[in-house]
Amino acid sequence: MTQGLEPNGTEPEACGQYAEPVRMIKEAYTTGGTKLARQVWDDYVAPGWGDLAAIVAGEQTAADPLAGLRSFTADELLSLDLPEPDWIVESVIPEGLSLLVAPPKIGKTFLALNVAVAVAGHGVALGKAPASGGRVLYINLDGSLRGMQKRLGAMLRGESIPKNLHVVQEWERADEGGLRRLDAFLRAYSDTKLVVIDVLQKFRPKGTNKRGVYEQDYEALGPLRQMCEEHAVSIIVVHHTNKRTDGDELNAVSGSTGLAGAVENVLLLTKERGQVDAKLTVIPREEEEISLALSFDGHLQTWILRGNFDEFAKTKERQRILDLIRQHGRPMTAKEICDLLDGGSNVRRLLRKMVDAGTLAQPKQRGPYCLSTLPQTGNIGNKGNNEDSGNDGNNPVQQGLAYGDGAITDSSDVTVVTDVTGVTDQ
Repeated sequence: MTQGLEPNGTEPEACGQYAEPVRMIKEAYTTGGTKLARQVWDDYVAPGWGDLAAIVAGEQTAADPLAGLRSFTADELLSLDLPEPDWIVESVIPEGLSLLVAPPKIGKTFLALNVAVAVAGHGVALGKAPASGGRVLYINLDGSLRGMQKRLGAMLRGESIPKNLHVVQEWERADEGGLRRLDAFLRAYSDTKLVVIDVLQKFRPKGTNKRGVYEQDYEALGPLRQMCEEHAVSIIVVHHTNKRTDGDELNAVSGSTGLAGAVENVLLLTKERGQVDAKLTVIPREEEEISLALSFDGHLQTWILRGNFDEFAKTKERQRILDLIRQHGRPMTAKEICDLLDGGSNVRRLLRKMVDAGTLAQPKQRGPYCLSTLPQTGNIGNKGNNEDSGNDGNNPVQQGLAYGDGAITDSSDVTVVTDVTGVTDQ
């Protein structure tokens, strides 16, 4: 076709973006020969497909289908020096779009507000984690102004009030002007670092029967993710859990998997009713999942970070074991401890680790466990004039620990341990 416009047997469908002009030339040639094909070329193809005309004239090669796209070969991708992800709260909340999920009334608003205050004040979140600094917009759609004032006042007790924390009590739904207003805010305040939307249900578009649930859920958060990228801002969207407990934490997110799929991070806050301790599971899209222990400070009305959840749980369990043995005032068997603590193999393993760490003693193999020493609150007694004579009284080191052939009788060989806070497995 490049010489006299005679078709060379190539089917139009094999010509990609040039299928239509090739089809026109082929039909013209079949109907009227080279003359008609040339006329169709001059009148229709060359004006409408200039790049094809250039290719035929030998002036350029066919366009690369990947031209204009951000694409890499495998070796190019592996050679890139990509920056590490940034954090809104160091080692706790990554940047980007996050979905903060928790059951009702367990403190997710306290958590979101704590992070907002820390970022706005360029301080620390959760009592110890450094936060990135910048302007913050808190869209409070699920609480009263009085409630927000009370929480904020308790949280800022004795601290300076951040001037760049904006709290808004009303906002349009996303499809009713909410996205446009948010975009306008971020353009007007380009130093904004964080936006909190509390709660998703009052911001997202109302549901419709015309589209599937997954599609609606994904599209409820998709525009916010694009906004994060466009404005270099992070957004935390507060949401509720459902009642599913099938072992997969992401299935606890109320709604379809479209919600979790649309965000970069899922933050799942869980705790038992009446307890002050909670677990925060952080599930990033591209990083490893982490589980953190939090405790609620009623005085400051905020959550405090305690560290790795598994280590914190083990430390609490250790303390329960120590307290139990101390309360009974005598050595206790593994079965007694497990029965009273509703534990099983995990408690037995922990007992062995506590012996290895020197926190507990087990004078006789397979025998009962006791503290490395019981608190010496009893009457040591009169030793007499000589160090090896006299009445020892009710010395708990000798009375409370003597059990079987392996009794501890010399308190100089005993380490006093009454608290295991901060103790970790070796």
